[in-house]
Amino acid sequence: MASLICTDFFFNGLHMSDFGFITATLDSPSIDAIDIGLKKNLKTEKVGSNPVNYLYDVSYEDSLVFQTTMVYEDGHCLTMEEFRTVVRWLTTKNYMKMEIDNDKCRGIYFNCIVSDIKMYEYNGLPVGIYFEATCDSPYGWEDVTYNYTKSPCIFNNTSDDILNPVKPVFHFAVSKPGDVTLVNTTTGKCMILSSVLKEETCTIDTKHYLLLSDIPERNFYAAFNREWIDLVPGENTISFSGIPSLTISASLPRKVGY
Repeated sequence: MASLICTDFFFNGLHMSDFGFITATLDSPSIDAIDIGLKKNLKTEKVGSNPVNYLYDVSYEDSLVFQTTMVYEDGHCLTMEEFRTVVRWLTTKNYMKMEIDNDKCRGIYFNCIVSDIKMYEYNGLPVGIYFEATCDSPYGWEDVTYNYTKSPCIFNNTSDDILNPVKPVFHFAVSKPGDVTLVNTTTGKCMILSSVLKEETCTIDTKHYLLLSDIPERNFYAAFNREWIDLVPGENTISFSGIPSLTISASLPRKVGY
């Protein structure tokens, strides 16, 4: 389990500093960690070799877990109302993006759910809040986007997960009607969209298997060859035709030493 030591972090729409807290270590024998019954039994499901756990209210085994304690910088106690406010902030039903303010995590985020919360108590008064945050995977994520105007183009997949490909999002606008073809010549996979309309804007999300158009109620699936391109670690050569330019976005796994 990784100790989360940082100047600040962002989670569920707020920063820790919004509450006036700093991270700390409370190891005095006169300070007790009180279990308040908020520990979740998290369960996940894995598909194939994909290391990302899908949350179904079940347990994790290999996901990254952060632990930290928050206290007021001047050391004063919390009121129970303040404690409950923080608990409500930390309690979510789904993974939330966590951004950690330290040198290792610049530009990287973690998809987390807080899986345990405890109160640190001194002489019957709350002096700190301890929590554990369980991530959806063994690492963090960095979102990247590249725009290409010439085919073929090179997407360098610098993912720290060298065992699994990255599933990208392709975005493009069509200048004239016809077929659009995207080929990863590195892997041989090819996606074809037929009968795309003039000035239509399209998005192909290979992670969620979505074909999207800016035209309402557009059904692409009958005109799609049902092959999804992914990006293997290293350089991927992407060819495209039928469109003047192509935007590729991806979330790259990043291991930052936790």
